[in-house]
Amino acid sequence: MPLLNVCTPFVNKQNLGLGNPTPHFNMKILVSIVLPMLVLFSIHGCKEDEEVKIIELVSSSINGYSLDSELNDIPTSLKIELVFGKPVDLNALKDATSIMNGSSPIDFTIQLSNAGSKATIEAMLSYNTDYSFTIASQVITTDGASLKKSIQVQFTTVADEMIRSMAPCSGTSDCLQAIELQMNDSEISFWTYANYPFDINNAVWEDLEQAVIVIHGQNRDADNYYQYLSTTLNDLDLSESTLLIAPWFRDDSNTSTNDLYWSSSAWREGGNSSGDNNISSFIAVDSVLQLLNNKTHFPFLEKVIITGHSSGAMFTDMYALANSSEEAIDLEVEYVVANSQYFYYPLDYRLNEATLTFYAPDDCSGYNNWPYGFINHPAYISGKDQTALNNRFASRSVTYLLGNDTSNDPALNTTNCKATLLGSTRYQRGENMFAFMNEYFPDNQHARVIVQSIGHDGEGMYKSETFQNLLTDLIK
Repeated sequence: MPLLNVCTPFVNKQNLGLGNPTPHFNMKILVSIVLPMLVLFSIHGCKEDEEVKIIELVSSSINGYSLDSELNDIPTSLKIELVFGKPVDLNALKDATSIMNGSSPIDFTIQLSNAGSKATIEAMLSYNTDYSFTIASQVITTDGASLKKSIQVQFTTVADEMIRSMAPCSGTSDCLQAIELQMNDSEISFWTYANYPFDINNAVWEDLEQAVIVIHGQNRDADNYYQYLSTTLNDLDLSESTLLIAPWFRDDSNTSTNDLYWSSSAWREGGNSSGDNNISSFIAVDSVLQLLNNKTHFPFLEKVIITGHSSGAMFTDMYALANSSEEAIDLEVEYVVANSQYFYYPLDYRLNEATLTFYAPDDCSGYNNWPYGFINHPAYISGKDQTALNNRFASRSVTYLLGNDTSNDPALNTTNCKATLLGSTRYQRGENMFAFMNEYFPDNQHARVIVQSIGHDGEGMYKSETFQNLLTDLIK
């Protein structure tokens, strides 16, 4: 006789194994069978199935790509990163994991971090080969938890050692890289943050159509400015087509012998580096532009946008005037000067905000000294004709990005007459500069864009809808 399912809420003839009862069926037999079972059920009750413990997979990537994307051209140095909802057991995870080439298993290593909740799986693979990656739905934690369903991914590695595309680097610290500059028969390191390793020889960047170079402020926090622009590019769905570079003009701390660094703030106006190298900060960015102009490595790159905020905006403004790289490269260059408090004036005149007229001041000695004017300019532009530089500056595509909130700006220089002649507030100094260019260089290619209700705030400026719209327009 089959066992009775005592947890079934009704009793039927099939459960009892009685077949089709007849009118002559003896009810005493039925009672003698069912009653003991009901007593047993009343004692033990219905034990529900034990709850299955599930571990959540929070995020996953393979060499920077999402595991659910089309996985072709994966580098042969495989790196899979998995973040779980709680710590996993290393040996249990190894038992559940496999990387296969057909029926052949591939050796791999697993490293745990973040208190055991992040697993990094690495392996060396062959070119142009199909692989499968699997984590079985079995216990991978010490408390018996498993994935709700197994992970199964198919992918193909790159055809050869040449890199043609890759996912942008994910963490800011992972994006720090040095470009090597050849100066005076020696190799010098200039550090930058970048979303792709742009200074390598075995790459043809087929997806990159434009580059954004963002210059940090006086705090030299290139990592922060890299992150601001990275967020904006992600929001605009431009990360895969845009090379983002944040140069780091380092000070003299934590540098090695061959690292470029600037002990003073001279980096923001083209000054030479400290130590034995004596290289202008403008030359460092020239070197970046020369790399981007290499059509072997960047066959589809057409435009470079150079932008900076605060002291970085001062750098951008001066570089727009001084550099000769723009004419030497086959790239369109745009300059976005965001919230600078200092500007280069091509002529002697400054705006009187009370009368809204321009005049030549006579009560501020040195007001035309660099970087406010051409006098005592840096060695980078030695021998250059001032008039030619001024006219070239007017012809370049420069956008003054101005935050109009002036309520809190403790960094504004309000004591030096050279600075106060530029305007009463940071915002007004940008407005005055734009007015000057329109007055004395009416055919200029400069523009002004106002960011409402944002002040001296790099993150607020670069994440604003106004900047996003500007960036989209410049790229188009």
